Amino acid sequence: MYRYSSTILDDRSALDSAYANAVWHFARGMAFVAKSDLLHADAELRALRKITAEPKIAEMSIWDMNTMRQILDIAIYMLGGEIAAAQGETELAVKYLSKAVALEDGLQYNEPSDWVFSVRQALGAVLMSANRFSEAETVYHADLLKNPEIGWSLFGLAASLDAQQKTSEANQVRSRFDKAWSDADITLKESRILN
Repeated sequence: MYRYSSTILDDRSALDSAYANAVWHFARGMAFVAKSDLLHADAELRALRKITAEPKIAEMSIWDMNTMRQILDIAIYMLGGEIAAAQGETELAVKYLSKAVALEDGLQYNEPSDWVFSVRQALGAVLMSANRFSEAETVYHADLLKNPEIGWSLFGLAASLDAQQKTSEANQVRSRFDKAWSDADITLKESRILN
């Protein structure tokens, strides 16, 4: 599962635990954002940052490909972006989520991916909320290049096209979404699961 350098073999259990705790803080932070409990979301972000700052986290990797630090940095920027968006700080949210996208794009390819869901879906949703529909369209197109026919981004792309009154294109994308989402058990409201 994980590959460790010889300098940190003695800390294997502690580092496994630290990484698991960091992911737990990220997940809790996202849940608190979804519940509009930004005080607790921010506390989870601080805890995540503290764990990620541990130097040995940067030495630990998955299959000698991506370090835990690379992955947790994505979590920090994504959670920070979601908190900023929930506070109405759109520019800061776009800045943080764009940084998370860049970090995600910098990961070495692994299957399944070491980062399990696309940050672009959150960035697109924030742009949609800010009525920046053309920018959102670009983000969703980019995500679909990386993750072909993924329902979340098809949904967002169709919405961004509708908002720009590109009805014919939106209908074509909606047909693709209907096919991709045909077996899903949830109904989407936006391109991320937060709401």
